Amino acid sequence: MKNGYEIAHYRVIEKIGAGAMGEVFRARDTKLGRDVALKILPQDFALDPARVSRFRREARLLAALNHPHIAAIHDFQESGDVRCLVLELVEGVTLADMLSEKSLEPSRAVSFARQLALALDAAHREGIIHRDLKPSNIRITPDGTLKVLDFGLAKHDVQPSTSDQTTATETIGGTRPGMILGTPAYMSPEQARGQTVDKRADIWAYGCVLFEMFSGERSFHGETPSDTIAKVLTTEPDWMALRPRLPQALERLLRRCLQKDPERRLRDMGDALLDLEDAVSEVPAPSTPEKRSRSVRIGVWVGFAVALVIAIVAGFFLGHLRNRSAKALAPVVSFEVIPSEGIRLPVDEGSCFAIDPSGRRVAYVGAQNDERRLYLRRLDQVEATPLPGTEGAISPFFSPDGEQIAFFAGGRLKRYSLRDQSLVTVWEAASTSGGCWAEDDTIIFSPGEDRGLFAVPAKGGIPRSISHIETHQRTVEHQLPVMLPDPTFVLFVIHSQWAYDDPSVAVLNRQTGEHQVLVENASSPVYVPTGHLAFVRDGSLLAVPFDPERLKVTGEPLTAIDHIFQSAGREVALSSEGSLVYLSSRGSQPQAWERQDGLTWVDREGNLQPLSAPPGAYYLPTLSQDGEKLAVTVFEPRNYDLWARDLRRGATSRLTHEGNNHVAVWTTGDSRIIFTSDRDGPPNLYRKSLDGSTPVERLTEGPHHQDPISISPDDRFLTFWDNPPETGGDIMLLDLVERTGPTPLLATKFDESHGMISPDGNYIAYTSDESGRHEVYVQPFPELGERTQISIDGGHEPRWNPQGGELFFWSVTNQAFMAVEVDSADGFRVGIPRPLFTRPFRRHLAGIPNYDVAPDGRRFLMIDIGDIGEPAARLTITRNWGEEVRRRSLGPAH
Repeated sequence: MKNGYEIAHYRVIEKIGAGAMGEVFRARDTKLGRDVALKILPQDFALDPARVSRFRREARLLAALNHPHIAAIHDFQESGDVRCLVLELVEGVTLADMLSEKSLEPSRAVSFARQLALALDAAHREGIIHRDLKPSNIRITPDGTLKVLDFGLAKHDVQPSTSDQTTATETIGGTRPGMILGTPAYMSPEQARGQTVDKRADIWAYGCVLFEMFSGERSFHGETPSDTIAKVLTTEPDWMALRPRLPQALERLLRRCLQKDPERRLRDMGDALLDLEDAVSEVPAPSTPEKRSRSVRIGVWVGFAVALVIAIVAGFFLGHLRNRSAKALAPVVSFEVIPSEGIRLPVDEGSCFAIDPSGRRVAYVGAQNDERRLYLRRLDQVEATPLPGTEGAISPFFSPDGEQIAFFAGGRLKRYSLRDQSLVTVWEAASTSGGCWAEDDTIIFSPGEDRGLFAVPAKGGIPRSISHIETHQRTVEHQLPVMLPDPTFVLFVIHSQWAYDDPSVAVLNRQTGEHQVLVENASSPVYVPTGHLAFVRDGSLLAVPFDPERLKVTGEPLTAIDHIFQSAGREVALSSEGSLVYLSSRGSQPQAWERQDGLTWVDREGNLQPLSAPPGAYYLPTLSQDGEKLAVTVFEPRNYDLWARDLRRGATSRLTHEGNNHVAVWTTGDSRIIFTSDRDGPPNLYRKSLDGSTPVERLTEGPHHQDPISISPDDRFLTFWDNPPETGGDIMLLDLVERTGPTPLLATKFDESHGMISPDGNYIAYTSDESGRHEVYVQPFPELGERTQISIDGGHEPRWNPQGGELFFWSVTNQAFMAVEVDSADGFRVGIPRPLFTRPFRRHLAGIPNYDVAPDGRRFLMIDIGDIGEPAARLTITRNWGEEVRRRSLGPAH
């Protein structure tokens, strides 16, 4: 095209470049009086529909981008057979020109690397993949601004919405499988093979460009394009060619970008930006010619003074070296992760967060209207993304590559792929007591109370036991496992006596099943690569020197962080690169036994009439059949006991004294209670007269935690909850008259619990998570028959109206207290559940009914927690926390 040629109001001035998809000319915009770049499709291509389609597609892709480091598009023009893009004219030189002679100074290379990462990150956010990133497509303006050019081979990935679990790639004018497009030296292995590519192909090319900037050499170079592709597929870059003393963060970034397996490659350009931030402080400032000349002159005098300086410095060398070591440590930065408005952290239900190994993303459980799901937040972004299909999630943890998240929901262990949004159930029966994902693709987890740790393949399979409970030591559960550097060994927490005693941190040998206690009165362990074991004790995070080879604590602990929020699950977690995430409390957190809840009557409209009893740490109130007496569990320092209150006279008395005791059920006549106690070992069932006229009688003797649920009107049958490892939560039956049993009543691979016998003794209401979440069901009793589902959108904590004809439960979905009419006159018919009130009351973590119904069925005895207000726990991130531990280990001067 000749100079002076005009297309619309653009007049060609001169040719300034050419590429595979067109020639580029400088032109004058005669309307706006500015110079622009015209990219004109060659005449040979103008009649090729595929080329024209691709050209138009480039225009659309560029129009979707508006970024200071991407050359902008102004217009698209068609005149006869001439088609052109009107682009921003970027003055300056290409990066290829700058690299033709030598590598760049480190500080300049880091600046360009950051600008390039910002450009690619912006494109990838719009779903645009460049596919031909190389130095000749990168231009540097005179003021040092980097601009990415030529999106002629770009493609658009259409990302799935939360309701669509498939991924599609736009194919308008796109490539066919097996077609190779791009420049060989910068092609990713999958691109060189003609396979489908995603943004990781750009990340590979980004690594190639960075390698060239820092080394002055191409990462892959052959005599012919075929030779170059062969090297891309089979060889490694010459890592020795990188300049000496390249910051560790940069070398790590380069190696992650240039992983041949895309599954192991850096996932996101936003992650590259974080690595570059780490590298900035380690890169020396550029030197000027004036500085270099002056340094030569000064060097003569320095040489003369060396001997004297050595003599002076020798006396202070050790202290000076320590100061330099401290200054070399990376900065420690803390900030808070705030969930979106209306979303809270359910800290009272289990572990609610995890951090990926790279330290760049946090997954947390968010509850909105008490519907839980997982949210993923990149630490360089403000908003978190909800993960579809993770409803009901608790206790998340990442895979070693950070691309999958395992969690517990509905009594199942599941894993979610961040790559394709797929969801897989790993195992059908698991608790919320935490887990970890080993490098051998094994998940280690706790199935629940009375059980040790189990290991199961992440792809699914049969779990195998790897640790064992010592029932003679009243151990209840092994939980919160964490991998050590040697994958043979696992840190975990031992809880004893229903977790009422101080827990211990122990280490397990996965091969032998043997374990040893490392620290008493400790929980939430993490291994710090500085050679420390961190753990939570009494609301503080402590770190103690630890030898991971000898598996020994080698020093005294130091307090690292105060005001750790004590939750129902994991309270701290550490990424591989040293970023700490933890729950912090807003000031001093009261102990559980210091809670000041109030017992209160609630009518069917939700109105309160407080009981005259003093406030305290109450659980599981249960009324005598005449409604005149109350038995309630009270949490005292390190101990649970049962107390009785005469509601007519206001007198209060202690019912139990030995061991831990809770969950009372009144017998007919209100003269005795059946309850749970660990006074003789594992928590089993006992019977006691209120007046003390007969000794306490043990009713069951088993290795697992048991809780009484309900007694039949004739005082014959007792239903109770048991927790065997084989089937999880089961409803058992004990014949108190014939002294037979216990026998399984409802025992499946699902979690059945809280089997409440109806007032007429003919039905049993219970909860089961067979559907994936807990629902309330009713069956005939004692001979089971046709099952009727009572709740519709999830339900738990069922209780019958003592007058009959009605059943109450708490809704899972909206946390409303529900009532539903039932009719058993001719078969069993059930009405539509209706909410009575939504005011929040204290709930029990195990889902045991934490309320009772008055004999007249008009009032409910509940535990009032007052106004909820803002959650007391904050999710806090400290980057480079490992360096903080290292700094403290250097001594008080640092």
